[in-house]
Amino acid sequence: MASYQLLNCQGLINQVNPVSVTTDNNNVAVSVTVNEPALDQIQQKLAGQKDADNQADSAERDRQGSL
Repeated sequence: MASYQLLNCQGLINQVNPVSVTTDNNNVAVSVTVNEPALDQIQQKLAGQKDADNQADSAERDRQGSL
């Protein structure tokens, strides 16, 4: 949950977080719900960028390995 907010995912992909967490009085997670249709929509929206993202990740790993 926090990472979705910290990384500004909603602003970047214009989709609300598909995961909701219920916590108890001690702020401990007691249940999680995933909105699967919303998650599918996000994955479909980002699918076109997956290959380019994987290539960029691979190039960066290669660069880090050569340092």
